[in-house]
Amino acid sequence: MEFNNIKKKIKRALHIIIHTISRTAEVYSKHEMSIYSGNATFYLLMSLVPFLMMIISLINMLPWFSVEDVSSFLYRMMPDIPQIRGTLLNIIVNLNHQSKQIAAYLFALTSLWSGSHGVFAMMSGLEKINHTQQIILKQRPKAILYTIIFTLLIPSMLLFQVLRSSISNAITFIFTELSMPKVAVQINRILRVSGIVTLAITILVIVLTYTFLPAGRRKMKNQLPGSIFTSVLWILFTNAFSYFIRRFWKYSSVYGTFAAVFLSAMWLKFIIAILFLGASLNRALQVQVSMECKT
Repeated sequence: MEFNNIKKKIKRALHIIIHTISRTAEVYSKHEMSIYSGNATFYLLMSLVPFLMMIISLINMLPWFSVEDVSSFLYRMMPDIPQIRGTLLNIIVNLNHQSKQIAAYLFALTSLWSGSHGVFAMMSGLEKINHTQQIILKQRPKAILYTIIFTLLIPSMLLFQVLRSSISNAITFIFTELSMPKVAVQINRILRVSGIVTLAITILVIVLTYTFLPAGRRKMKNQLPGSIFTSVLWILFTNAFSYFIRRFWKYSSVYGTFAAVFLSAMWLKFIIAILFLGASLNRALQVQVSMECKT
């Protein structure tokens, strides 16, 4: 009898999973997210230089960081392909030399407009999925605001790495006073593993993006499934993409010096598609819950 109950639960779980996958694919294709992902990829690539210029201008105001810190941080989110990383490092180094000029700070400020195009494209796709639309006059200012927030994220992450030892000491002191030293040890172990911290912050950023970037009101907890899905699939795809390119594809003989641009666009296209796929998953789960409540 117990075996039959377990069998029924497994069948029900499989049915729910298959239905959710089917519904997610339907939401993604119905709203033409492949077109929106291509559009967002184009504008994000066009926004790359202004975005990096704003980050470097901020970094140069902080005495603790260097160009290598910025590049090493960005490397964690990008494929491990020498051509892509080498091109990115050259861009950062050149922008760093320019950012030391007074006119560069004015350029960094004016770059907000062009840099916000990529965020605006993502906002449009997310609003399409969520069946919402903002007033036109509010769209661009909101995209600029989120561009500033995303720009501040990288210096904040670098600052966290510098302050990590101080945070660790504070955690040890607090939990020792609470007679919970073992908890402090476990938390400090997690903090030492940068990959876990980066994953947690990535999930948080995506949750906030899904919740607040498109128009309308949503609960943050309802955006968590798609955010976890997006973050994990981002990491898995990036590693698989790096492995495949380095092992099996002789891209240098075909694309030459354009290999970095082509591969970056290809990788970014899939990453944006994954972002929209995660939003489609949240939408599918939301519709499914609404239907269950009505029944």
